[in-house]
Amino acid sequence: MKKYIRDYEKWIIKALRGDEYSYEDLLYVHQLHIDYFRHERLIHLLVTIFTSILMLTSLYFSLKTGEIIIFILFGILFITTIFYFLHYFFLENTLLRMYKLTDKILGIKF
Repeated sequence: MKKYIRDYEKWIIKALRGDEYSYEDLLYVHQLHIDYFRHERLIHLLVTIFTSILMLTSLYFSLKTGEIIIFILFGILFITTIFYFLHYFFLENTLLRMYKLTDKILGIKF
């Protein structure tokens, strides 16, 4: 996913500099990609929340029961949750850059 996003970002910046595509076409394609990235971000948010809840639940039960296997499960879920958070923040920051590119396509300056 990261490679796809980076490749798309390079393409849209190159397309903005050139005159191969009209601004209407660029805006349409860009909006489709933003919608796709928003959906991806939403799915990762839901998975991150679910994984975090499972992680905290396993921590609670490992402390309550003292079972080592549940604590190992907590460790696995903790590492997984960290990676989900990192990927979610990548998606969030990417969308912010995409919004700035939308402003550039529309010719809006802040």
